[in-house]
Amino acid sequence: LNSMKKFQNSIEIDALLQIIQGDLILKSNTKLDNVVELSEAKAKSICFVNDLKFLEIAKLSKAGLILVKNDFNEINLPNTNLLKVDNPYFSFMTIVKFLLDLEKKNKIPFISSNATIASSAKISKNVTIETNVVVEENVIIGEGTTIKSNSVIMKNSKIGKNTFIYPNTTIYNDCEIGNNVIIHSGVVI
Repeated sequence: LNSMKKFQNSIEIDALLQIIQGDLILKSNTKLDNVVELSEAKAKSICFVNDLKFLEIAKLSKAGLILVKNDFNEINLPNTNLLKVDNPYFSFMTIVKFLLDLEKKNKIPFISSNATIASSAKISKNVTIETNVVVEENVIIGEGTTIKSNSVIMKNSKIGKNTFIYPNTTIYNDCEIGNNVIIHSGVVI
């Protein structure tokens, strides 16, 4: 019997700090896309431990992230991504609700901590910028735009609203991309 709930969208571990408050002990930042019991967890699973009686199961778990109480000693799970929170069950349910709401919206507005964004760049609301994206000086990115992994937006370029840029795309200096544009993987403009 599998009790996994897999979501349409995945979320990077460090993005969870925008949803709930806690102390993140990050061994590796990975994308998470499901919630499940500890004993059934995989590398992309989110789980929680509310009581130390589940510690032995947690030690055997392959979960990508385990939510634990603030006073939890991370030495007990030295190779596991942990998020220390006041109430692991409540925080877990907050994450579940957030991911369910995203399925309705079908979009995750998030800026990856692994993106490089110049301080002079202007990023509008509800923009998604994924891992290893580079946004150079004086770039303007319109509301609702998504820029997928490993893309580069060079100096003085302007990206319109609700534009979707697939991975590994390069937009050279001084380019202007309009609203509601889709740019496929590997394109160079």
